[in-house]
Amino acid sequence: RDILRLAGVSSVKNGQFLVDSACPWQINWGEKSNAGRQRPIALVANHPDSALEFTVEVRGFIGVRYMKSYEHFGKLKLSWKCPDGSSSQILDGWHQDHTSLPVNERIKAGSGVCKVQLLTLPGLEA
Repeated sequence: RDILRLAGVSSVKNGQFLVDSACPWQINWGEKSNAGRQRPIALVANHPDSALEFTVEVRGFIGVRYMKSYEHFGKLKLSWKCPDGSSSQILDGWHQDHTSLPVNERIKAGSGVCKVQLLTLPGLEA
């Protein structure tokens, strides 16, 4: 929710968190696996070239938690522009095993008030 708020594409009305209908990114929550287990809350975009930009204070690292799955998960390009440098990294959400795998990454980045962009890229096609 914080990322959507920082990107200026969400609001709270009558105590309810809303995402602008024009935003290709949504919060996925309340899903259960086939085994009946609660799936984690996730920020998702359902098509390639969906960008989300926001400004945030960075202190040398950007922490990212994402899922890898065989379910046509795509790739995410994480880019940052900080006062002391800019770069990007591709995070690949696909793997061949028929399981979902949570991944935690600590990505070395710049420091200071940084512009961060999330951009979805095409994944493995069926």
